[in-house]
Amino acid sequence: MGCRAGPGNGTGARGASLGGFGPAVTTPVADVTANVFVLELSLPEGLSLADAAAAETRALQREAAELELRVTETKVELGLVEQTRWLRKTVTLSEEAFQGLARRGSRVVPGTEIRRSISRGAGPNGQPVETHSYTVTVESPAGRYEVAGRPRAKAERYWAPALEAQRAALAALPPPEDRPPARLELRERWRYVTVSPPVPQLEEVAFHTLTRFREVCVACAEKARERQALFLRSLGSPGVDAATLPKAALDAGIEIEGPEIAFGGADEAEFTRIERLPSGRLTLRQVASCRARVVRVEDTVVVGKSADVIAVPYRDAQTWHELRGECVDAGGQRHEVFGPSQPLPPDIAKNPARFWIEQHRAELARLERGEFKQPPP
Repeated sequence: MGCRAGPGNGTGARGASLGGFGPAVTTPVADVTANVFVLELSLPEGLSLADAAAAETRALQREAAELELRVTETKVELGLVEQTRWLRKTVTLSEEAFQGLARRGSRVVPGTEIRRSISRGAGPNGQPVETHSYTVTVESPAGRYEVAGRPRAKAERYWAPALEAQRAALAALPPPEDRPPARLELRERWRYVTVSPPVPQLEEVAFHTLTRFREVCVACAEKARERQALFLRSLGSPGVDAATLPKAALDAGIEIEGPEIAFGGADEAEFTRIERLPSGRLTLRQVASCRARVVRVEDTVVVGKSADVIAVPYRDAQTWHELRGECVDAGGQRHEVFGPSQPLPPDIAKNPARFWIEQHRAELARLERGEFKQPPP
């Protein structure tokens, strides 16, 4: 699954407000609309999220391997081989550099003269020292390019090592899985609030000040929560462009068709990314909407800087923005998990197979268009 970001994640100031030192100063900023969304992930009955994600990883690995093999087979069909463009130049090299030409991918031009010279001098302690140098003409690789239309037999010989390795890698993967259809049941639910329309007054200012330790003021967020308000860190994002959807579609609920959804509540500074598993379903609904107001709050709170189990409280003058409205339930459950669960494998969040799938698809499209890599200038 994707990375999850939200209140309380990472490090931050610890401790709660112990009360202000005089009345807080509250200034209205803008009247807005608060929108409450619910995103639900459903999976086949009895299937844990870890099992579903692992199955998707295996499917992605197989798809990436099949695409890689298809790219190479397409090159064979096109009679395509790769060649190296070499640049020649005459240089004078030390003994060490001359011996290391091959390690750098360079080579002495066959049939050219190698002129060796010796210079004599004195070392740090006055001892005689000889220095050997070589003046040679070398070729260095300047880049690879493609040539198509060669005889198929030549292309097959050229790509034979790659084809053998790719076919062996594909054969070593687990066979494709054929899971019978099953009833879907709810596994996870996210509830979050966004603000619309944009608030011009907040475009060039920070939503909140930081503590003296450059951290988000958790005590400020707790004071906002006591008022059933939302401590603003952004305006949030529903994860879809509502303007492109039919009217009232979000009220009825829509199924997310893309590979993932990136969303965030107004109390979150970063998006949460959730992948849509092939065996599951992601459903997004707008469950409430109400008039709300963004206000700026200036107050002095007591926060604590955590140091293991020791917290050193201090007074801090803070400024932040809150979202207040009837449908803004700051104390509600933000993320719920249901059904069977087990820890996700560590490689699920950033699956490299996704990257290679896109790379191989782009490579196939390039070959089908007849666009070949040209010799570098």
